[in-house]
Amino acid sequence: MKRLITLGCLLVGLAVHSFAQKTQYGQASYYHDKFHGTKTASGETYNKNDLTAAHKTLPFGTMVKVTRLDNNKSVTVRINDRGPFDPGRIIDLSRRAAEEIGLIQDGVARVKVEVVSKPAKKSPKTDTRVTTYSEEPKKISTSPAPKDELTPRGGSQPSSPAKTQTSNRTSEASKQTSGKAVLVTQKNYQPTGLFKIQLEMPTNKGYGVQVSAFSQQEGLFREIARLQGMSFKDIFVMIESDDFGVVNYKVILGNFDTRDKAENYKRSLAKRYKLQGFVVDLGAR
Repeated sequence: MKRLITLGCLLVGLAVHSFAQKTQYGQASYYHDKFHGTKTASGETYNKNDLTAAHKTLPFGTMVKVTRLDNNKSVTVRINDRGPFDPGRIIDLSRRAAEEIGLIQDGVARVKVEVVSKPAKKSPKTDTRVTTYSEEPKKISTSPAPKDELTPRGGSQPSSPAKTQTSNRTSEASKQTSGKAVLVTQKNYQPTGLFKIQLEMPTNKGYGVQVSAFSQQEGLFREIARLQGMSFKDIFVMIESDDFGVVNYKVILGNFDTRDKAENYKRSLAKRYKLQGFVVDLGAR
């Protein structure tokens, strides 16, 4: 299930869905040995000798049973990374886990993934960005609007308490009621507070550049604030849920009528802002 939302200022109030005990079918692959010793999306160091795996949306610490369908071999692994991002693939296994189901020689095989247990407690890193480095090329065709044009449609930062001096009370109250809304950026972002928002449901057509994805709203809001601080205005969020009912928030920039324009925009983002991403079809189901 997909929903595409464009943000006038900040997106809040999205419901977080918990995953249910469901089964997912698709292709499994495994990590190349060159990733041994590198950091995963959860912050852990990848160890090819551990029974771990990468999944696009399941919370870090989730235990899943992976069963290879052609030989019925299975292994239980712990999710500690994000991926894979190749179409059709649903899980990336560590080398040891791949050996358990005879995946080393074949490289890719069709599997069944079942949730065995949820994480004991919420991982502090569950809001970590889901990196999106592969899949499709990245482009950018329209540059962000100048900062002086970024008049926030909402997005007021919580005001400081009024000072105790009587002479200042009137001016403080006036600031709270008639002051201009403050654009939320990475510098002034706060995880709690009062925000004004404008949600629009655009037509699901055209192309954009996906620059990040998150499994939790906290990471999503921080990313939106960061992009607003870089003067981006056309920020879209594609909300999807997988076979387990886990919600994934994909952050997309721009809305172009052709793929070529989106590809140009992707290249511009990489060159001017060091933002890596790939082109997505906003109308794809």
